[in-house]
Amino acid sequence: MQIYNSMVEANKTIGSYGISFLDDYLGGIKQSDFILIGAGTGLGKSSLSYAIAFSNALAGRHVHLLALEADENEPFHKKMYQLLAQKYYDSGKYKHVEMSYSNFVRGKIDLPELIAECELELDKYYKLAVHYKDDGFSVDTLVDKLHEITMIRNKCDMIILDHIDYFDIISDNENREVSEIMQLLRQFNITWKIPIIVVSHVRKKGNRKQIIPDIDDFHGTSNKAKQVKTAITLAPDYEHTDYESGKFATFISVQKDRISGGSNIVGGCIFDRNRNTYEGRYRLLRSINYGEGVEEIENRPSWANHSTRPEQQRLTYT
Repeated sequence: MQIYNSMVEANKTIGSYGISFLDDYLGGIKQSDFILIGAGTGLGKSSLSYAIAFSNALAGRHVHLLALEADENEPFHKKMYQLLAQKYYDSGKYKHVEMSYSNFVRGKIDLPELIAECELELDKYYKLAVHYKDDGFSVDTLVDKLHEITMIRNKCDMIILDHIDYFDIISDNENREVSEIMQLLRQFNITWKIPIIVVSHVRKKGNRKQIIPDIDDFHGTSNKAKQVKTAITLAPDYEHTDYESGKFATFISVQKDRISGGSNIVGGCIFDRNRNTYEGRYRLLRSINYGEGVEEIENRPSWANHSTRPEQQRLTYT
């Protein structure tokens, strides 16, 4: 029973993605998880990493977010706006205010009472420690950060690196150095049994018809995908995006998972830019023609708790 019990302990769910599709499909974040998330520029990598960070911090977990792309306090600014937008839309009282994140950061949202409430609510996320790039972030900086985290082991339940392509590469061989970073993180993940989420770019498509990125599309070395236990990609769904209402449709695909194996299942998710959050419901899809199209799944599996049924007949689009 020792082998069995250790296996179960390593694969115990200890966290959440904060995204219904991923939590339904993958069963949350496991203690032994080493996860790679990839998307193109401006397609939601940081939004997803912040969703993971804040949902787990709210649940009382000590999360370390290495926000290498962000300005100082940017993750908290975005979370505060999310809290404010939720209060704004739920109340239905403030019709004179044009709610947007750009207006928020420019100080154009005149709702002082709601803003004060949101500042107090941010205290709920005090277990989120955010580390910024500052003057630089090299492999040596990462080693120092990991050493610092190990000194407070009882105050680290998860590490999120957003993102690996913002490291300061000091050698002439970028792929080799990125491989070393991945190996370092994997060793830390194994030794300290702390889940690690790494965010990365995906490359532009050689095959312009392919709409679902796969593990070969991660920018740089293939060792990124080889090292991890789970690989997730995001891509825009232009056909179902409603720009006027700020509802941006997104394909989320689990390209690799060592527990359940790879699959062609895709979540058709909606990012509400006005609320700065993903909606709870998703369309359950499968990729077809090697990612060149998707189609609705008619017979939903038992785990798809938050999926919606097709409103009409089976929908296929390429």
